[in-house]
Amino acid sequence: MNATREPTKVIVDCLRMNDRELAPMLVALARLDRTGVPGRTPVTNVAIPSERSTSNLPRVLVHLCQPDSTGCTTYLVKPRDLHEEGISFLHGAFVHNNARCTLLLRTANSEPTQIPARVINCRHVAGRIHELVAIFDQPVKLDEFQYPDGTPCGASR
Repeated sequence: MNATREPTKVIVDCLRMNDRELAPMLVALARLDRTGVPGRTPVTNVAIPSERSTSNLPRVLVHLCQPDSTGCTTYLVKPRDLHEEGISFLHGAFVHNNARCTLLLRTANSEPTQIPARVINCRHVAGRIHELVAIFDQPVKLDEFQYPDGTPCGASR
């Protein structure tokens, strides 16, 4: 990985919405995931079939590199689901499929770690908000990691 692909010190919040403002979208997406849309399978049910942690997850950092781009950026995003195989999160911009990304978490011992992944789907939610689904390069054990607020990733929230 070259220097331009390493996580940056600048963190961008493209959502520019607090959790209270995002709540109606999250409720609508959860309803859509349960009911589906005619002719369309909910992204999160297809992409990541393992048991999901879908409670009110704290925001996390994701380093995104668009395909065919020399620049990469670290974003503050709102996770919807975190799985052993991947993550679904809300982001404030469109991202191409196959974009490389890295989830930035801490181990249970508070050591920073990077979990490499690939975007497999991006769907428009509303306004500038998009839901991205990314699959980790290798499955992870959630109980070995914690969110920025110190809550274990494997804990039920």
